[in-house]
Amino acid sequence: MSFTNLYQPPSPPVVTTDPTEERYDINFAYPLHLSILQTAKVKLVPFIPSVHAVPFYTSATKTPDTMRFIPFTFHTINDFLVHAEGFRSKPDYLMFAIIDKLKLNQGGGIEEKDCVAGVLGLLGMSQAKRSVEFGPVIVLPEYQRTHVSTHAIAAAMRYILEVPALGGLGWRRVQWTANADNAASIRCAERMGMKMEASVLRWSYCLGEEKEGMDAPAERGGGKGRHSSLLAVCWDDWENGVRDHVTRLVERR
Repeated sequence: MSFTNLYQPPSPPVVTTDPTEERYDINFAYPLHLSILQTAKVKLVPFIPSVHAVPFYTSATKTPDTMRFIPFTFHTINDFLVHAEGFRSKPDYLMFAIIDKLKLNQGGGIEEKDCVAGVLGLLGMSQAKRSVEFGPVIVLPEYQRTHVSTHAIAAAMRYILEVPALGGLGWRRVQWTANADNAASIRCAERMGMKMEASVLRWSYCLGEEKEGMDAPAERGGGKGRHSSLLAVCWDDWENGVRDHVTRLVERR
């Protein structure tokens, strides 16, 4: 039997930050419960480039430390828009903008675009496995060491792990993959009740030449690579203490 392969790489996406009257299609395959995707201090909303891209990119690229351990690089805002479109094109991925409700509720003409505190992504939502990975989780410099990280991650955990009767999806697992050298990211996940499952996943990401990492030979694609640490929280952890732990963290911050 003969066969053929007609695969063609997709054309580069057309992306823009121009305002539009058209509704932005988030192309997401799962129910989106905005009521649980928030706390008293932050809310997670689908990332809409015409609203959120410029404020996020402008702040995220002010200092190199913000993107130091993120495995991709943005040389221009168009690079970031292409990455965001890559998220949108996959129905099992979704990128949220983290909105600081405390600032938004001040009034005085403050709009949502003025209150972007970071982004939080959902990677590889799997109905079959009832699991998801959080990433990237990027809190902008002016919001670091505030309530934002705790509240945003807590809201996302509730959305995935809480049972449907309480507004969640009732899934079984949330995982978090951090650069093995990123102690702050690992501490953040552990503080939210996640458990270390693998301290070193070797050569888990390919990186560009400009990133910190291990050199890869040309015959392996060149560039750099990194090891990762894998942490997770599961439904039984959630129901046996992590839910209460996360609630206390949110109430304190």
